[in-house]
Amino acid sequence: MALKFNKNKAKATQTGNFANAVGISDGRRFNSKTINFVILPELQDLLPRLTVSEKKKLEQNLLKQGIIDPLVIWQRKDESPVLLDGHNRFSIASEHNLDFPIKTLEFDSIDDVKNYMLDLQMGKRNLIKWQVSYFRGMKYARMKNTAGGEREGAGRKKDGNISNELVSSNTGIDLLDQYASEFGIGRATLNRDYNFYLGVEALPEDYANRFKERRIKIPKQSIEQLGKINSKEDLDKEQVDKFLGHFVSLDEENKIDGDDVWLQSIKQTTINQSKYKPVKLSSFMNSEQKRVNQFIEHESKESLKKIKQVYLSLIAEIESHL
Repeated sequence: MALKFNKNKAKATQTGNFANAVGISDGRRFNSKTINFVILPELQDLLPRLTVSEKKKLEQNLLKQGIIDPLVIWQRKDESPVLLDGHNRFSIASEHNLDFPIKTLEFDSIDDVKNYMLDLQMGKRNLIKWQVSYFRGMKYARMKNTAGGEREGAGRKKDGNISNELVSSNTGIDLLDQYASEFGIGRATLNRDYNFYLGVEALPEDYANRFKERRIKIPKQSIEQLGKINSKEDLDKEQVDKFLGHFVSLDEENKIDGDDVWLQSIKQTTINQSKYKPVKLSSFMNSEQKRVNQFIEHESKESLKKIKQVYLSLIAEIESHL
């Protein structure tokens, strides 16, 4: 079905300087049988993954309330339109024959599309911290390449950090400082984000998919370290497996359900630790603080609320014995 819109009534908003709004379909709604568009894996990979529990919750909400937010479509010239945002909603809509509104945008190139999508994701409030770092690192990598890359002789220090010689071949400006300022963060933070992105990209596909879907937990610092190594040499799967062997913390065969996996182990582990002799109290406190820091680093606000309730129940149990 060809998409026709009244451009005089277009109300679509732009994100960044990459997109030109074509329009919203004058209140019309579509379903998977009345509209066809392409899903490109290279673009879908730019989107954050939902956990099993998050997708179930989204499905329940859509079945109850319907699809309100429009699916974002890239309207290509003489080619089928491409889905940019709303893959999970479209999947659920197709399964349950739900209708949905759409918003169409035009772009000059696939690179403009990717920049738009990264800006769109980075502007969302429901990203957890490592997702923000990943997309920021990816954005910096793209911006760095677009700006002209590194001058001859520029590189990394022995500790793996980007050196001050990393400058645009066109402007001579230190790219790390420039883009860190644009993101509103320090250069050290952006450097870590860049290493984190490189580390995720170095993961074997099965690890990468499970990590992005939050079915396994890998310490962020470990992935950053992997990114430093990956920037210096090409790693094969065996090397990466060996590096990560001690860090993958969830056994896929015993996986329960996305966000809830850690919650299942908190109470038992913490109670066992609380039976430690007083001489080991400081060790217990340090390990528990690290655990909490991991929760804050990796989990969504919804998961943190669940974790809070678990700890509150533990406190109540401890107080009952005082």
